[in-house]
Amino acid sequence: MIDLAAGELGPVDPVARAILTAVQARTPKRFYSVGTGVRLGAVLARLPISVRERAVAGFFGLSKIKRSTGTVSPHQLRG
Repeated sequence: MIDLAAGELGPVDPVARAILTAVQARTPKRFYSVGTGVRLGAVLARLPISVRERAVAGFFGLSKIKRSTGTVSPHQLRG
């Protein structure tokens, strides 16, 4: 996991290259994918929500948290 407070953001060269490409393009793309997690994010976006939630929870170490068996109504959330 990236610790933003520690300044571990990774190399800036890919971002600078993407900006240069966009500036020099006659018709620039609307979005430029830069970084290591971009492909993983694209794959996760295509997965069913239940599979995606399980994968993200596992990544953050939340897979061992016991899930609630009941449902919560909107009135309970207003508390």
